[in-house]
Amino acid sequence: MWRRPGVGARSPLLFAVSPSKSEAVANVVGRSEVLSALFTLAAVRCAWRWAIAGAAWAAAACVLLASGSKETGLVALPLVVLAALLARGASER
Repeated sequence: MWRRPGVGARSPLLFAVSPSKSEAVANVVGRSEVLSALFTLAAVRCAWRWAIAGAAWAAAACVLLASGSKETGLVALPLVVLAALLARGASER
């Protein structure tokens, strides 16, 4: 098996081609971070409006979409609570 001619020449060619295949996947992985950030910002905006107008379902849907995009989207939940508290405090003034 190791004494076959050409194996030593084909192995570097296989290695040279394989990193180019991983670039097609790297773009998809980066998309989840962008989606998570987008839905987190949308959840905070909806929470701000929810505290004033009363549309909590939109904020909850955005939190679910953010956490479904990437695990770091779970940060949206405390941000939504904080935004709702700040919006209520601002509307009472």
